[in-house]
Amino acid sequence: MSVLTLPGDNGTWSVVLTTASRDRQLHALREPDRWDAALARYPLAAHWRDGEPITGVDVMAGLEDRHRRLVVDGVPVATGVVAVGDAWACTNPSLGRGATIGLLHACVLPDVLRDVGPDDASGDPEKLVRRFDEVTAAVVEPLYRTTLWFDRNRLAEIDADAGGYVAGAPGQTDDPRWAASKALFAASLADQDVAREYLSVAMLLTTPDEVFTKPGMAERVMRLGAGAARYPLPGPDRQELLTAISA
Repeated sequence: MSVLTLPGDNGTWSVVLTTASRDRQLHALREPDRWDAALARYPLAAHWRDGEPITGVDVMAGLEDRHRRLVVDGVPVATGVVAVGDAWACTNPSLGRGATIGLLHACVLPDVLRDVGPDDASGDPEKLVRRFDEVTAAVVEPLYRTTLWFDRNRLAEIDADAGGYVAGAPGQTDDPRWAASKALFAASLADQDVAREYLSVAMLLTTPDEVFTKPGMAERVMRLGAGAARYPLPGPDRQELLTAISA
């Protein structure tokens, strides 16, 4: 599973344990004592439990990456309206990217309106929809696609760890870009310059392709991170986790 620590307002925070919904053995995590037992096995996150709970364990399920377009096969299906932010696409909240993608998308709209003003839209109601779709596809959609790619690879990895729900899963995905992504994270734990590059990708300030095309960066990342353990941060293996939550 993945462990998230999320600071909030007024001295509050949340700790999130993310699993595959098909992993029924981990459904026990909805019980507070078992949730506590699991978190205690992750030394870099366990101290976040020291606060006073103001809720129980809240469960979110059925989370999906979804995307819609108002132009299909080059033809607008609606005019006089544009879909922005979550109305256009939403992503798995475990990555914390939805607000950023939504804000970036909102910044695209006034730029388009400067090119296609009300007068243009009234004379050709399809022009605004087409132009906004074109700019969205070029500027914002790659962020959605990258997030979807990460989700699919991480879920395949979790499934493989939990016993191979994905047919033919070899224990990790065979996408070379996923291996490079894992190496980037591992290398970021050992090198400050790589850490800055990793954070720039995580915060959607740049793309992995831009990072790896910087002179010497690919070689540096692979030298420091390619041979690292699949999970370089401390935590239990699956059997240790199951034992902890069943005690």
